[in-house]
Amino acid sequence: MSLSGSKIALSLDKLLLIDFLTTYGANFGLTSTNLHGDNPFYAGELAARRKQLQLAIKQLVVSSLIVPKQSKKGFVYLIHPDTQTLYQQFSSTYAKAYLKQSTLVHQFSENKTEAELLHYIQSYTSSQGELL
Repeated sequence: MSLSGSKIALSLDKLLLIDFLTTYGANFGLTSTNLHGDNPFYAGELAARRKQLQLAIKQLVVSSLIVPKQSKKGFVYLIHPDTQTLYQQFSSTYAKAYLKQSTLVHQFSENKTEAELLHYIQSYTSSQGELL
C-alpha cells in the first residue's frame, strides 16, 4: 500500500482508494499506465479489494508490521518504524512500478479526504460508463 515513506496514519478506506488509484492511475489521469492493464470492468474491483485489504491489515497488525491507532473517525494505520525499509527490498518490475505510481498518487491524495477521493473516482468512472 501507500504507507511506504508516509509519516501519517491512513484509514482503511483511504488506503483502499489510494491503492485503487495507483493500480488504475491512467484511467484517472494520474499516471501513464494502468498496472493491471486496461480493463473495462476495473471499477467493479473496488468492493472486492476492500475485503482483501481488511484481511491484509489484520495480518499486518498481528505481524507488527503496521500499527493501528484510534482516531476520532475510527482506526487509522501507520507503518511500524522497524518496517519502514521493508518495501525497499521489493525488487520486481511490478513492485518498482507500483512504488513509482503510488508516490504520484500519494502526492495527489495527501490533502484530500476519503470523500473527495471517492468523488474523484466516481466522476471518472461515471464519465466512462462504469458504476461503482
